[in-house]
Amino acid sequence: MAEAINERFCIACGMPLRSPADFWQGDTTKDYCIHCSREDGSMRSYEEAVVGMGFFLQKTQGMALEQAQLAAREYLAKMPAFQGQQ
Repeated sequence: MAEAINERFCIACGMPLRSPADFWQGDTTKDYCIHCSREDGSMRSYEEAVVGMGFFLQKTQGMALEQAQLAAREYLAKMPAFQGQQ
């Protein structure tokens, strides 16, 4: 069983980081989640995060893509990694 870590949150999207599986390749030294990681383990840019979260909101909340991306921009701009961007 994977060892739990103290509850932390992704600095880019706010996802709870509860176990090594929540991190890119289990790297718990990162401050961001597997969903906010690029294939090389670096953190996605703000624009990449907007696209990803926009598709997620469209799929899970039934929003139109334009509305979902606007909601993603507003939310992500408040996250520590992207503070003030929009």
